[in-house]
Formats: sequence, structure tokens, C-alpha cells
Amino acid sequence: TDNTYNRPGRAVRATIESAMREIEQSVGNSTQSCVSFVPRTTEIDYLDVRNGNSCSSVIGLDYTGPQVSTFAVECAIKGTIIHEL
Repeated sequence: TDNTYNRPGRAVRATIESAMREIEQSVGNSTQSCVSFVPRTTEIDYLDVRNGNSCSSVIGLDYTGPQVSTFAVECAIKGTIIHEL
């Protein structure tokens, strides 16, 4: 498997809009999850989770600054969120 675009380790540096905290609570920071979200400090490359009009995310890690993932209300389903992230 080519791991070039996989995120290294379990911790994902992220900024998460306050309205999206449910995503953080349902997907990450669980003993059953393979990923946890860590607040971004000064990192150049990080995940930026926002409210949006659609459900979208870039595939893999591209190391070009913030990687934006957007979620509309209808996407706030755990399976959809996991798929997009």
C-alpha cells in the first residue's frame, strides 16, 4: 500500500468550528477510534473542519497548508463524516 498521502500517527492537528464539535466527539477522541484530533497551534499543514453547503474533503494528505473539509447539516452522520475525513 502506498502511504504517501496517509496522515502519520493517530493525532490529527485540526481546527474545528464550534458548530462542528459533535464531529470531534463522535468520530475522534474515543478509545475505539483510530484517530484523535489535537488543536492546531502553529502547524502549516492541518485539517480545517467547517460548516458548509456540501460534504467534501480532499483525498489524503497533500502537505500544502490547511486541508479544508466541509459538512452540511445533512452530512452530520457518523459514517459520512468518517468517509469524508
